Amino acid sequence: MVDRLQPPEGMALRSHIIVCGMSQSMGLFVQLLRSVRERPYRVVVVINDVLPDKDMAEFFLSQGQVYFVLGSPHDPRILLRYNVATAYKVVALARPKETCASSSSGAMDDAGVIFIIRWLQSALEAKGTMPGVMVELVHEANVKYIETTAVTEHFETTTQYAAGTVLQSGFSIVMLCQSYYNPLAVGIINCLIKGGKCNGSAVDPTKSVVGSMPGRAVVVKQVDVPPSFVGRRYKELFAQFLSVEDMLPLGLYRGTKEPTLQNTSPYVYTNPEASAVLYSGDRVFVLVPL
Repeated sequence: MVDRLQPPEGMALRSHIIVCGMSQSMGLFVQLLRSVRERPYRVVVVINDVLPDKDMAEFFLSQGQVYFVLGSPHDPRILLRYNVATAYKVVALARPKETCASSSSGAMDDAGVIFIIRWLQSALEAKGTMPGVMVELVHEANVKYIETTAVTEHFETTTQYAAGTVLQSGFSIVMLCQSYYNPLAVGIINCLIKGGKCNGSAVDPTKSVVGSMPGRAVVVKQVDVPPSFVGRRYKELFAQFLSVEDMLPLGLYRGTKEPTLQNTSPYVYTNPEASAVLYSGDRVFVLVPL
């Protein structure tokens, strides 16, 4: 079974996604990676030191171009073997909570993912071959070990968080608590992440927010700012996307190519001012129909 799950010998991996570690919701995670309209799908390589169970292995095989490699998800030699320098993204998942230490500090719980991102920064960033990285942490305070541009332990004020490269594993619990006060939250987030229509009047945003407007199956994507809009205002792009492209802009993912912005890391800019100037390297968060 392991041999069938591995990438074929000599396979040229490029612009693929490497996932370091596994979670109980790995099947859903892979499905979400493939919920957008883009074809062909990117190759996904999952690296973990524990074999998937039979159901998960069969799921991987059924997806096509989703592979599993048995080995330490924090071993640079394995990452290099599967062409991490040419990867599109590297996702480093936190250890399952049942395997984490019981100490209050939890300093070692995130050691593996911290090592991965620091190794990638030292080995690939200077060469200009650094893939996009997303890291899941068990403990917010451990962000100080990967934050390189500011001395802060406040999770929400780090550049890594603003860039969308660090996620705290307890985020889902926070959202669950918020849903007690705002029952629509679960349905809206489910639609934004998974795409498709939200069913059930209790959490149906199309019924509760916009009245009788018929629901549409949508998903959130990132798209490049068209070259013709570089140097123009956000309101112009908003009007074009909404009226012509059938996309609803939600915000910008600011790049690092514009010197006047003086940012060394990308960051998320939600609900921009209408007068915000668009630059080369910016991307746009949009809602698009499936």
